[in-house]
Amino acid sequence: MSLENIGAGLVGAVFVALLMSLCNPRLSATQYALLSGVYALSRSLLSVPAGALAERLGWPPFFLLKVLSSLPGFILLVKLAPWHGDGPKGAFDPLKDSA
Repeated sequence: MSLENIGAGLVGAVFVALLMSLCNPRLSATQYALLSGVYALSRSLLSVPAGALAERLGWPPFFLLKVLSSLPGFILLVKLAPWHGDGPKGAFDPLKDSA
C-alpha cells in the first residue's frame, strides 16, 4: 500500500508538471483547470465499471488488462516526451507564443 501511495504521488507531481508545461502562461489558470478537469472526469468515469470488470474477470486477468491498456500511453510518451531536451511537443514556447 505504501508503494502504491508513493507511486501515485510521483505520478501526480509529474502530471502537474506536464500540464503546466503545456499551458500558456497568460492563460495558465483556465487551461490548467480544463486539462485537470478532463483528467478527473476520465478517472471518475473509468472507475465505475472497474469494480464490475474485476469481479467478472478475477484479479489476475483484470490487472493484465490494466497493463495492456496502459501500453498506448507509453507509446504516446515515447512520441511526446522531451527525450532530447526540446521540451514536450505542444508546450508553450516563449519565442513563438509571446504576445
